Amino acid sequence: MNDRQRPVNPFRVPPTPGQVPGQVPGQVPRQAPGQQHPQFPVAQQYGPPTPQAYPQMVTAPARPGGSTATTVLLWIGVVFGVFAVLTSVTDLRYSVLYALGGILLSVAITLACAWPLLCRRKDRKAFAAWEKEEATNRELASYLTEEDALIARSLVATPPPTLTPRHWKRVGVGLIAVAVLGSLLLNAGDSEYREANPDTTESSPT
Repeated sequence: MNDRQRPVNPFRVPPTPGQVPGQVPGQVPRQAPGQQHPQFPVAQQYGPPTPQAYPQMVTAPARPGGSTATTVLLWIGVVFGVFAVLTSVTDLRYSVLYALGGILLSVAITLACAWPLLCRRKDRKAFAAWEKEEATNRELASYLTEEDALIARSLVATPPPTLTPRHWKRVGVGLIAVAVLGSLLLNAGDSEYREANPDTTESSPT
């Protein structure tokens, strides 16, 4: 029986344009490796990943922390301030006002040197966390292939952390106020301190 003698199938669905004969309607034909379907141009829409598709790692800036010389000077100031506080505490037996004035001045010196050291410590911790995150991103990017073009484009390089705000205006005003108050207390208790501790009184030349 040839095609002319075969009875017509009333349920036969005419093939759509581009459909392979014998293919079930609605079925996506199999494509050869590396060949894209005309209705699903994924490769044309996204394209294979290129070096620009991977996260561009920002060039690492200089590690925060300041110079070694300034760090040493600041630590010397902190040690001197703590020593001055302890020395002023011993003056409480002579004059409370004089001792409080010395303590306030010593605290102002200590805080003025300790504040930048504290900010530098925060900067170093933030920079270390940023370096760790960047290393993780580089490791993940090394495993991406051409099939991970969307993932590669979603990875964005993290900018380096900003320095901790020093707020020198507010900190400076506070330190100056503490220092001025300490100087006033020193002057107010100076006479009482000299009377209770005559050894500190210098003999005037005759």
